Amino acid sequence: MQSLISVCIPAYNEEKTIRRTLESVAGQELGGLLDLEILVGPNGCTDRTEDEVLSFGEQCSFAVRVVDVDGKGKPTAWNALVAAASAEVLCFLDADVELDKNALLAVHQDLQDHQEVVAVAGTLAARMDQCSLMTRLSVPNIKDGLFIKPNQDYICGRFYAVRKSRLLELMESFGTAKMPKELIHEDAWMQRMLDIMSSRQGGHELRDVVGGKHRLWRVCREAVVFFVPQDWREDHLIKARSLHAEEQLKSLFPDFYAAKQQVASGIRNDPSRRGIIVRAIGSIRERGLRGASRHYVARAIRSLSSRRARKLFEQSRASSIEVTAGQWIRSELSRS
Repeated sequence: MQSLISVCIPAYNEEKTIRRTLESVAGQELGGLLDLEILVGPNGCTDRTEDEVLSFGEQCSFAVRVVDVDGKGKPTAWNALVAAASAEVLCFLDADVELDKNALLAVHQDLQDHQEVVAVAGTLAARMDQCSLMTRLSVPNIKDGLFIKPNQDYICGRFYAVRKSRLLELMESFGTAKMPKELIHEDAWMQRMLDIMSSRQGGHELRDVVGGKHRLWRVCREAVVFFVPQDWREDHLIKARSLHAEEQLKSLFPDFYAAKQQVASGIRNDPSRRGIIVRAIGSIRERGLRGASRHYVARAIRSLSSRRARKLFEQSRASSIEVTAGQWIRSELSRS
């Protein structure tokens, strides 16, 4: 028997991109195991987004529906899509992305393999070959026209899957039946809510959950979503929005950010070899290998006793930090 997945797409003025997104969903290799319903929630659109969806639905073998959204904003569309979805597994994605052909099957299998988690995030792959030269120059480690952020460790709204009933149950226990409509980053809100509920219901220390233990979410490396980054000239707008969103989240989740500070303080003050390596890994995760703190990475490589690690450190002095150095540090961390 096929399992049903509801693919939920909030959309705001996406007439130029939504057809490619829908085509990537309809073209998924499902192995005869899954059936799909595709729901699109236009929130405040003033263009032909809805017409594009209806036109595509006439040709698609899967059920395609436009969901009425009463109001503007992604959280409002999110709430409407959740209410309209028929399936237990909901896959959310933006209206300007494309899925790898096995992405939906991969996140569904990941949920089946990890019954303890509520949400599974896809892995982001930026199509740098479709960007301007200046945008490409601002991003390190581009390979075959793509930039895949190393060790992605967060839920991104571009693509993730959730267990509907379990998520709504946790939200109700958290104190809200719906996602707050004033949110700037709805994905970050959900991630922090899941971490807090893992601590409350599981009896875990919040700082342990923030540090990566007992999480109710995970990232699936096999479920890849492709997107085109915004132009480098819009970086200041993106950063300003992110800072505003972070301040909003800090006011909503003070306990979470207090625990996050405890984790960061513990890592910074840990003088052991493991602490040194963890700081290097955190810097690499945050900025990529080329943008990582040379101080942290150099100290980590120096702390390793092998001749190969010493050689890597000497190479990093003469040129940019190589991918092999980051891989070596990660392998050492897994052993320690």
